[in-house]
Amino acid sequence: MKFRQSGEHTVEIVLTPHEVSALRLNPQEMDCDSPTTRKTLAGLLQKAAKETGFLLDTEEFLIEVSSEQENTVLTLSGICPYSDSMILKPQTQGQPPQTVQVYRFAGSEEAIRGCLRLYETFFESLGENSLYYTQEGNFCLILSLPKKEAARAKGILLEYAEKAQHDTLAAGALEEHAKCFLRKNAVQTLSQYFS
Repeated sequence: MKFRQSGEHTVEIVLTPHEVSALRLNPQEMDCDSPTTRKTLAGLLQKAAKETGFLLDTEEFLIEVSSEQENTVLTLSGICPYSDSMILKPQTQGQPPQTVQVYRFAGSEEAIRGCLRLYETFFESLGENSLYYTQEGNFCLILSLPKKEAARAKGILLEYAEKAQHDTLAAGALEEHAKCFLRKNAVQTLSQYFS
């Protein structure tokens, strides 16, 4: 068993076939809802923390399973609510409850059109809470809006993009693995340049 910290909130756990069998893990069908699997992963994270100094400052992790020669590699990326991203920072007192939404656009033209429509609709209430990423040829938008406006924003953006099934996990994965072009005011900035 080997541990490698590959990012501020990411650790890789390399397991031999014998270790995978002894831990009773099924890398092809990892059932993270199973109490047994969750207990096993928690134990592995504790060992990783001791060996690498990896900080366990979150309870949610995105798990990727891959192979390295005959070994299995579990990559665990923490979804940290106190990361550098303003989208994932805690609410300030008196601020309305926010909801995070993540959208993936097939191309830059769809992203620009979607942001223009969003800007026209939410001109005064957008604030700084939008980030723009690129990953594997796709363009992604992380948006944080008051809960009362989230459904309207979703209705607009679904004409141009796909919405993530698990927004918080998708936001954490983008934070860790994608390139951020606009760290704040993404919707406003794109709208100003392309309107």
